[in-house]
Formats: sequence, C-alpha cells, structure tokens
Amino acid sequence: MEKSVIVKKVVLSQEAFYYLPIQCLKEAAGEYNSRSISRIINALKENGYDTFGDVIDATSLDLINSRNFGPRGLEIVTSLLDQMYEQPELISKILNGGISCRIKSE
Repeated sequence: MEKSVIVKKVVLSQEAFYYLPIQCLKEAAGEYNSRSISRIINALKENGYDTFGDVIDATSLDLINSRNFGPRGLEIVTSLLDQMYEQPELISKILNGGISCRIKSE
C-alpha cells in the first residue's frame, strides 16, 4: 500500500460498521496470534483510533507513524478489515449482541 493513501480507498468497508470499536477486529483474527492482535489494538487505541471508522478514515502514513504500530500492523489491520467485509456474518453477530465487543454510540 502506498504510504499516503487513505485506508478506505484500499479496504472494502461498509459504513454500518464504522462505529464498531476497534477491539472487534479480534473476531476476524483467526489465523493471527491473539497476543499480536492485542498489541495492535492497544497501539491503535493509544493513538486515538477507537473505532473502525477512525482507522478507515486515516491515511496509511498516519497509521504507520503511530507509536508501536508500523507497517506490519497496517498490513494486519487492513487484512482483518477486508476479512470482516468478506464475512458479513461476523458483523451480524456483533450487531446482534452475539459477540462481546461493545458498540460505541455517537
């Protein structure tokens, strides 16, 4: 991914999950080490990225330059966001309360 690209231009997403808290990425993280995902989520939260929308509206350069995040974090997050888009049943479970990640209200 080019470093100056807005993430939503390269990641498939729906506005319906822009308000989901970033920790819901764990639901798509099957193949990744849960400790690595936790570190990535913590780094995002520490840098003010609390929702999917915060990440999707950011530039890749902003994310890469975030403390404790870097290029590998960006690669994993964009992969997980794509996976969430491709598996709408994960979003349905989250929105219907079947998965325990709190939805942030406006």
